[in-house]
Amino acid sequence: MDSGHLKMFLRKPEVIRLAIFIALLHALFFLFALNSNNIYLSVDSREYLHQVENLKHHFSWYAGDWNKPHEDFLETRRPPAYAFFIAFLRLFSASDFLVLFVQNILSIINLLLTCFLVSVIMRKQIINYVFVIALLLFPTQLIYANMIMADVLFQTFLLLAVFFFYRFSVERKTIFFFNFNLMIAFAVLTKPVMYLFPILILVLCLLWYSKKMLQLKDVFFVTLPVLVVLALCFYNYRMTGLFHYSSVNQKFLSEYGAYLSVGERGDADAQFKIDSILSKANKMPDFKSYSVFINEASNDLIKQNLGRFLWMQSKGMVQFFVDHGRWDLYAFFVNPDHTQLQGWKYFYQKDGLAGVWFYLKGFNVLLIGYLVLITLMNVWLLFALLRFFLNTTVNYNFRLLIACLVFYQVALTSVVGCSRYRMAIYPFLLMSAAIVVNSKEKKNVLLG
Repeated sequence: MDSGHLKMFLRKPEVIRLAIFIALLHALFFLFALNSNNIYLSVDSREYLHQVENLKHHFSWYAGDWNKPHEDFLETRRPPAYAFFIAFLRLFSASDFLVLFVQNILSIINLLLTCFLVSVIMRKQIINYVFVIALLLFPTQLIYANMIMADVLFQTFLLLAVFFFYRFSVERKTIFFFNFNLMIAFAVLTKPVMYLFPILILVLCLLWYSKKMLQLKDVFFVTLPVLVVLALCFYNYRMTGLFHYSSVNQKFLSEYGAYLSVGERGDADAQFKIDSILSKANKMPDFKSYSVFINEASNDLIKQNLGRFLWMQSKGMVQFFVDHGRWDLYAFFVNPDHTQLQGWKYFYQKDGLAGVWFYLKGFNVLLIGYLVLITLMNVWLLFALLRFFLNTTVNYNFRLLIACLVFYQVALTSVVGCSRYRMAIYPFLLMSAAIVVNSKEKKNVLLG
């Protein structure tokens, strides 16, 4: 596979039509963003923009306002890749809409690259309707391409990593395995969720080396993402006195893991327990003491309520795959910081099924129908993913890598389990679905 294969792919009329359709969808969402300016989440987006300003004026990726009292928590909250991405684009324009424009281009490329990957794996033209319908029923992709958020960039690095691994598995060229590890390193620098993944890659590399798939020089490249993690941990140690990758882990552990292990969102007793932990932690003399206390107190709560925590973790893993993304729609089309404290569970507890019916009557019928279709598509994509993992006609190591990426993301984000986190691995869901659909027509599919 070389650039000639890609050129032939892009010249096919059906691919041109698909590319036009994908581009038009992105353009519609981009125009809406231009008109509404609903492109910032009050916490995440502002912290990224603070990082950009601090990089420019202080060469620091501190995620807080430099002119306000310093918060150690924000010193290490976000790794720097997305801030560098925005800072680079600021060399050409100060408008955040240039960032969105480039993100839309990346999103379009990601989707077309997924199509191309399927076509070379199957050695035939993919079925385009899989991508058309799936994209129409995954608005999250279009929404976060048009918000100041790191999700598209993160998705790009993960997809490129898989693409380079595919090329390495077919051509056995060292440069592709190096590029694979380089993309993983960039992904680690984009989202803190990836900081443990290099350890998993190291284990996989030892497995591949034992099977003669890798040479010793190839295994050496896996140290690149490992060194990136260690370098950032040492940097954070120098800045805060605590050897860690990101302070977001404390937030996740306390405000999601511990919280959901003792009660539902909106539960006053659960909120009191978490607030008590945070209140005591805020009285600690330094960030290290603050973090150690939060970790210990949160872990104690989880251990005391282990059954409920495991149940919420399991629910979150299912939710990761089937969440319809209603909050993403509200964030983009209504208000970026839209919140709703009273959901269907509240009305069910209050008035039973009559309460649920009262709750549903407040929604637009078309919106409910759309959300139902999204949910059904998500269930089908999950089914297709499982079929893909069991598809022995596709190279085992390639399936193993996809499985590790997918289930790693699920395991580390499933306490929240929302549509936005699924975006990182959505190209692999699309790829799995297209391969499963095509495999019904062609049974003898080899990857290399």
